[in-house]
Parts: sequence; structure tokens; C-alpha cells
Amino acid sequence: MIGLHHVDLEDRLASANLLTEHLVVLAGFEARYDLVFVANEDAVIISIEARVEHELGYQPGDVVGRGIWEYVHPNDVAAVSGAFAGVIAYDDRASRANAIRLRRADVGWRRCEFHGHNFVDDVAVRGVVVGVRFTSAPTTQRMPGSIPAASWELLTLAEREIVTAVSSGLSNREIAVGKQKSIRTVESQLRAIYRKLALESRRELVAEILAR
Repeated sequence: MIGLHHVDLEDRLASANLLTEHLVVLAGFEARYDLVFVANEDAVIISIEARVEHELGYQPGDVVGRGIWEYVHPNDVAAVSGAFAGVIAYDDRASRANAIRLRRADVGWRRCEFHGHNFVDDVAVRGVVVGVRFTSAPTTQRMPGSIPAASWELLTLAEREIVTAVSSGLSNREIAVGKQKSIRTVESQLRAIYRKLALESRRELVAEILAR
């Protein structure tokens, strides 16, 4: 059976066992997902499986009472919030966000599928049941804002100007026109920036800029 940790839920759940049995009987979530948790309509986690320790490195008691967004990669918050809002708004009991990343207790992330099921009106649950299916092993990707200052100092003046332009929301073509460079040169400089900062994409660069 799924082992769920819960706190201060007397008005919502008779016990963790009741919730466990309810989910197993209704949907077989234990077999379908690698991790299951329940969040209220404010996206606060109210119950989570003991498997969270194995999958993400957290003790259940450290997670309960905290918001979902604390564990979602900044670049994936929009997708998850859209899926969560969708499952709250509709009674089809299903909504999902694919290829998102959840934060581990260490510095890594875990890529997964995020499936929401609407049980808000179910008196035994009173929340959104989220099933997580992991699609990758843990990564060593760092948290936004954790790039050492020394790495930023490796950027040349021209590369820093590119970073400033990216932070202003300019496209490669707009940067090329403004700096009187070819698009190929801008792309080459961006690749150098990614390499020096150990980043993989423009989205990650923007996240780092915002976190500074």
C-alpha cells in the first residue's frame, strides 16, 4: 500500500490510510506512477508518499505544507501551473504537463511527466491528486543563480554585451542588427557563453540572468 504522510487534515481526511485505500481502489495510482502526492486548491502539498525519499531525497514531513512551485524548475512553472489550473477548472479529472523537472534534495533535477487528477469534490480526498512518472535519472543541472562569480568573469566584453541584450528580450537577429554583427557571429558568441557558464540553452541563460 502507498504510505502517505499527512498533517492537520482532520477536516479533510479521516486518516492517511483512508486516502491510501481510496486512491488504490479508484485508480490504482501506486502501480501507474513512481510518486503520488495530494495538493489543495492553492497548490500546497497536503499528503505525499514515502517514496519521495527514494525518488527525490526528501523526508515526507519536509514536503507537506509547502507549495508545489518550490520543487518545480523555474522554466517549467508555467507548464505546471497551466496543468494544475486546468485540472481544477474541469471535471474530467485529468490534466498533465510533460517533460518538466522536479528539484531533488541535492543540487540535481529529475525530469518527469506530471499528471493531475481532480478529486477536489471527493470527501475522502478534497484535493488534486498528482501522479509523477519519472522519465530520466537525476541530472547534475545546477539551480538558477548558483553559477560562481568567477564563471561570469570569464566572459569577454562582447559576450557580456550579448548577455545584456538577451536580458532585454532581443532576438539573435535584433542583437546582430544592433551590434552590427552577423547572426552567425552572435550565435557563436552565445555558444561560447553557454560553454563558459555550463548552460545548455537560451532559456537557462535567461533564468540565470533573472536569478542574479
